[in-house]
Amino acid sequence: MHCSTEIYAHGLAPSREKGQVSFSISACWGRFDEQLAQLAQEEKADLLVVGTHQRAWIARVWQGSISRGVVHRSSCNVACVPRPASASVEKAEILHFRSVLIPTDFSPLANRALGAGYGLLPDGGEVHLIHVLTCERSEAPPDLDARLRALVPPGADERGIQTRVHVVDEGEAWSGIWHAAARLGVDVICMSTHGR
Repeated sequence: MHCSTEIYAHGLAPSREKGQVSFSISACWGRFDEQLAQLAQEEKADLLVVGTHQRAWIARVWQGSISRGVVHRSSCNVACVPRPASASVEKAEILHFRSVLIPTDFSPLANRALGAGYGLLPDGGEVHLIHVLTCERSEAPPDLDARLRALVPPGADERGIQTRVHVVDEGEAWSGIWHAAARLGVDVICMSTHGR
């Protein structure tokens, strides 16, 4: 969150076959996260993509977290991409997502992630809808699988996107999501945030 000059890449891709990208160089005075969120809003971006170091708690407090700040401040969708295992990546590669994990507690806020999650996938992709039962509940309602299946957006079947539903027991929702993502080997976790 220092004063510096940053290079922002932004653009719109109107179709999968043909895209349009523009670059701008802007002086950034103040917090990078605020500047990036403001730029995304000005450009009417659908998605803001930021990298993340995945620093430990102490390092985040000491050095700050631009990606966390962007998630809190942005009015559009934000994708946080973790640093690659090999830090010597010289040129960006186009990633193709084949599977997405979408957690929900069935609230309207959580369900906002459904359209974005399904939209990330090409035809034939796979979505894992997950609901985590935490220790707050003594017993699972019997209709959770059906409730999850009812959330599948129209058009998913026509695009050949398979939806698998999962109800897991875990002490905390975050750990249930994290363990499921690792177990299922998904490419992306797509979820809504309160921006707290």
